[in-house]
Amino acid sequence: MKTSTESSPSLSFARICSLLLLLLGGGVFVGWLVESIPMVAVVPGFAPMQPNAALCFILCGAALLAGISGREQWTTALGALVGAIGWQLFPSIH
Repeated sequence: MKTSTESSPSLSFARICSLLLLLLGGGVFVGWLVESIPMVAVVPGFAPMQPNAALCFILCGAALLAGISGREQWTTALGALVGAIGWQLFPSIH
């Protein structure tokens, strides 16, 4: 039997967002592995998404899914990993 928190609209929205992040990041990451430009350039005519950004999308989706599932330690670890990747890339953007 589902409780009211298990079927709330915000929880469903969070699940959908986490799956979209996983699919988008995974699709772009696979695109880089198979060297498919249409898979890497999410919007035609725009710059392609970099592999590290695709990895961060995957990690953020996994962290959101872990948070929804009540696995706070995984959420913290995955969020810290995304932060570490961003911190490592920070010097290259300014």
